Amino acid sequence: MKPIADQESEHRVISGMLHSETACITSLNELIDDDFSDPFTRSVFQLTDSLYKQGIKPTSVELIKEGMKFGFLEGKKDFDRLQQIITAYIDDGNIGYWIGEVQKSSKGRKAQQLLAKFTQSMTDKKKDIDSLVSEMGSEFFNLSLQSRASKIDTGKDLAEYACNLVDERIKKYRENIEACRLLGTVPLDGVSTGLPDLDRLTLGYKPGDLILMAAQTGHGKTAFALNTANAVCVKQNNNHMLYVNTEMSREQIIFRWGAILADIPMHQIRAGSLTDQQAIEVKRAYRTKLSDSGLLTAYDPNLTPRRLETVTKKMVMQHKIKLMVLDYVGRMDTSGKVDEWQALRQIIKSQKIMAQNLNIAVMVLVQLNTDGTLQGAKQMKNECDAMMRFELVDKPDKVSDIEQYRKKKFEEFNSYIFLEKSRDSASGIFIPICFDREKQQMRQAKVIREINAPADFSDIGKEVKRK
Repeated sequence: MKPIADQESEHRVISGMLHSETACITSLNELIDDDFSDPFTRSVFQLTDSLYKQGIKPTSVELIKEGMKFGFLEGKKDFDRLQQIITAYIDDGNIGYWIGEVQKSSKGRKAQQLLAKFTQSMTDKKKDIDSLVSEMGSEFFNLSLQSRASKIDTGKDLAEYACNLVDERIKKYRENIEACRLLGTVPLDGVSTGLPDLDRLTLGYKPGDLILMAAQTGHGKTAFALNTANAVCVKQNNNHMLYVNTEMSREQIIFRWGAILADIPMHQIRAGSLTDQQAIEVKRAYRTKLSDSGLLTAYDPNLTPRRLETVTKKMVMQHKIKLMVLDYVGRMDTSGKVDEWQALRQIIKSQKIMAQNLNIAVMVLVQLNTDGTLQGAKQMKNECDAMMRFELVDKPDKVSDIEQYRKKKFEEFNSYIFLEKSRDSASGIFIPICFDREKQQMRQAKVIREINAPADFSDIGKEVKRK
């Protein structure tokens, strides 16, 4: 039986990958080497995959250079075959159709292989026909429902995975515990949140997590996002993350970074009213802290869910990012005929799916109404793993309320985070924050003492040493 093959579809997919980055990312995420029937086309797919993961845009020229380097392209026949593939150009809007055709023929070949396997087995008189038919039916049924993302665990599978997972967690914890003790931190399952209490509660932003951060306009959403980035990939520059901003320019983001990293008011950097020494400090912060970081930034005022998914997949493949932060969801273009809250819910749901499929943490910033409510809050809350609100202290008694709730006296603070939901920890927790708006810096407020503990009057009456 001649194997099922669809070389036209395979050529069109490869050509699409070489002409469009969107087509390339989509193909690399949905196809595997074995989906290509022809060994030559399969090798071209592997080379394209290798180029893209190196951060090199796959083009015909780069493909030829890579092919010659590995001895894949040797004679005129190979170059002619490659040229035939390259010229099978398609519009990237049709890439989904051609990928589907390649997957269909791949499934057909697998069916042929199963038929050949069971046809041979049935000639063996020692085989139990009933068992063989049952096995054959099961394998064909699985093939008909084939989805690389789906898996059903038996109790045995789940128990085995669970025991391995526990061993893995214990090993990881014991390896990190001494280093964390010395640094005064806690072992994390994901990247640091930048806030000690939030780290202890959530164990960090973990792969597959969707985190929602809500705040009113002008209250500090972007400052929170950049301080998160500072904790994740500037202070820990071995981490990579993608920060996507839909409402600010490159210059506006740069001014904020200067204030955060150089400890200098943002308005001075923006206006240029810096002393010579301040100018040196700001540029040093940019050239050392920011330059050496794992930060990747995208600015797109016309962002759509599809474009966001494309650029995030690209960064996962090329830089192995651990976190993507979207600032903010309200500016995304959905181009759909639905109410705003329904569109937001759809976007949030798509971000959760993306976090799981790409195995990264995703943080989405959303805007609260002026009365502190959030449209579609219930539906959004159902989709996310953690939901937080960043709010300013707007009433004098709010500080005492939070301190009474936490049973701790804090240094003076002007804002707080309210952990409204957390799948992996307690919720309903207030975390006091010191927000320096001029320098765009945020940190957790320090504890002065326990509320029920007696105040420290040990210094009263002692002689003050004068300098």
